[in-house]
Amino acid sequence: MPSQVEILKKLIFDVSAELGEPEGGTTDKRRFTFIYGIVPEGLSDFERALNGLSKGETFTVSVHEINAMVYFDRLFLIFTKQTELVDFRNMKNLVFELKDVQTPGATEIVSAMAEVQKTGGCSGDCDCGCGGH
Repeated sequence: MPSQVEILKKLIFDVSAELGEPEGGTTDKRRFTFIYGIVPEGLSDFERALNGLSKGETFTVSVHEINAMVYFDRLFLIFTKQTELVDFRNMKNLVFELKDVQTPGATEIVSAMAEVQKTGGCSGDCDCGCGGH
């Protein structure tokens, strides 16, 4: 049975952005790693959408149907920092492929919790490059 998404598991994704007009095409794959369910306030919409996903499966997010800051919630700044995908205006879809599911050590969990708390929320005026999108 393939590894599945579970609370406090480290999820490792390859992420690519399908670009809309006029560029078209797809970006190079980027790596996005986080510990699922680490945010004390509960799961983000993004995390809830991953329910039942298994290693090797893909998940597509239609960028124009979401507000990325709200959808990723506390993971937004971590996502944009790791992937360097910050300008969502010309993106059509984000395609996530679950590459691996790992059990993190206690130190890794504490570090991830600290990082999430440090990033806080994003209001669009944080100079992270998101442009409030």
